[in-house]
Amino acid sequence: CKARALRSLLAMAWLGPYLRQAAAGTTFASRCAAQRCSQDLAACATFGRTFASQGDGSSHDEDLEPIHQVPWVRSVMTGNELIRNTRYNKGMAFTKEERARLHLQGLLPSAVLSQELQVERAMINIRSMESDLQRYTYLTSLQERNEKLFYRVLVDHIEELAPIIHVPTVGLACQKYGIMFRSLQRGLWISLADKGNIGRILRNWPETRVDLVVLTDGERVLGFGDLGVHGMGVCVSKIAMYTACGGLHPHRCLPICIDVGTNNKELLDSPFYVGYHHTRIRGEDYNELIEETIREIHGRFGHKTFIQFEDFSFENSARFLREYRAEAPVYDDDIQGTAVVSLASLISSMRITGKKPEEHKFLFVGGDGDETGLHIADLLVEFMTKETGMSVTQVRKQIWFMDEEGLVVRFRAEDLEDRKIPYAHEHDECSDLSQAIDLIKPTAIVGTPTCNDSKGLFTKPILNKVAEYNDRPIILALSTPYPECTADEAYSYTNGKGIYIGGGYRNCTSVMLPNGKPYKPSVSTSAYVFPGLALGQTYSGATKIHQDMLLASAKVLANLVSDEDIAQGAVLPPFGNIRGISCKIAKKVAAIAYDLGLATRLPRPVNLHREIKEHQFRPYYTKYCK
Repeated sequence: CKARALRSLLAMAWLGPYLRQAAAGTTFASRCAAQRCSQDLAACATFGRTFASQGDGSSHDEDLEPIHQVPWVRSVMTGNELIRNTRYNKGMAFTKEERARLHLQGLLPSAVLSQELQVERAMINIRSMESDLQRYTYLTSLQERNEKLFYRVLVDHIEELAPIIHVPTVGLACQKYGIMFRSLQRGLWISLADKGNIGRILRNWPETRVDLVVLTDGERVLGFGDLGVHGMGVCVSKIAMYTACGGLHPHRCLPICIDVGTNNKELLDSPFYVGYHHTRIRGEDYNELIEETIREIHGRFGHKTFIQFEDFSFENSARFLREYRAEAPVYDDDIQGTAVVSLASLISSMRITGKKPEEHKFLFVGGDGDETGLHIADLLVEFMTKETGMSVTQVRKQIWFMDEEGLVVRFRAEDLEDRKIPYAHEHDECSDLSQAIDLIKPTAIVGTPTCNDSKGLFTKPILNKVAEYNDRPIILALSTPYPECTADEAYSYTNGKGIYIGGGYRNCTSVMLPNGKPYKPSVSTSAYVFPGLALGQTYSGATKIHQDMLLASAKVLANLVSDEDIAQGAVLPPFGNIRGISCKIAKKVAAIAYDLGLATRLPRPVNLHREIKEHQFRPYYTKYCK
């Protein structure tokens, strides 16, 4: 009888919250609670009867009705549950005292390994693997088992592992995402069928505080095109980079994938495609879905939530930036991030050439809808007007564009996008890149990433010609994963005179110049910028990303390049120092937010750099026993 009474009390304790909500009043929330309560009364009775029957053995399994059970528990984690929790697991780093007090004895071998030793062991495993995809799989598996160890490995070896966890390997993983898909949830999926219900979906996310959202629809995943929901892999890797490089807390970052189908026939025909098997939906339905998603993100997590648009088409990315940048902190890494790092590279390169900014001419080579090139040019114009005192019109005359139709000139004005018209100069038409270089004699050529294949665009004759007109030509080959030219080609075809900045980690390995001197070119990766920019915005609570923040980030990055770096051929600081770099960028971004009245975290700290550094997530184990 006592056992039955105890089981009844347990059942009523489970039911209690519903009863209290139902009795609280006639609000909508309480009516919903009352409705849930009435629906669960019968289930609760079954729950109690089942407990009772289990106690006296009077019922057989085949006679039992299905049990209604709530999979909810709140307790201090111990034993096997603790080891399986990625957030709190320390593996074999649990001390003897922790093992005794947390019921871990016997569940682990007797040795106690420090986190440093665990990092060393992980790197031995990673380096012994044959392919980057195997290394990527190992790292993601480590993230699922032991989150702090995963981030510690990344932080300590970021220069070596960034190409594994981020570009380019993550692109290969996205191609195989359907086969490699794991049940562990690291983001949210929103489809067209969820219209009108997105707020409820966001409330399903277990974290109530989210500072940053990485949003994608997978239409333009790196150089692989439309991968649909398999583009979620890039969002997850981006979160890892935000944490490892910038120190944002991983549980305050949320990747979201918008599932509106895909135009990739191979994926549509695959039974392992995990998304909506339908051609990509566009138009009003698509726009309403994006609008509702952003509105509900702000409603759930606040208007100061940093939203990054990831791998949308260039057209959609640019449109979203125009629509939301005045009212919310939105950011597109492929457009704005690339622009900031490219400007920093150009500023540093000018130190090597010995020429003043007003003595340079820039030729941007891309395709139609070259939003990245236009953002680089706009940021460059803003920099040069402030540094030289020249007018905007004068500076724009030094910047030229060349797209699929040829040189952007006034004669083509009727067919040009509005944003290109300011860079359309009075000149004869020219459709040949080599001829355009003869006419303009640029000091810098910039290959910008577009939807088109840019591999090998800067050929040997092109690079030879640029070197003829300049003692130190600046060459930015920004397309990934296949750049306009490699570092080896740039140096070889300019007889070692070229200043090369590449758009991918693997395209910028050290090269040997014709004179026998080794050079290590810079990688123009946006990972130099987005972690620090987001860290500064989330710390200050800035209500939008101001253009001054982007310009200041480029200046900070350029000023961190030492003479020793330049002597080695680099125009960007070593990527291994990215945590310190991000902290300095964040300090400047936050300072601008406070100066412009955009910050909501008040009062303003006396020492911003120290406060931001203390705000960073540190992937070190904590003690569970004093």
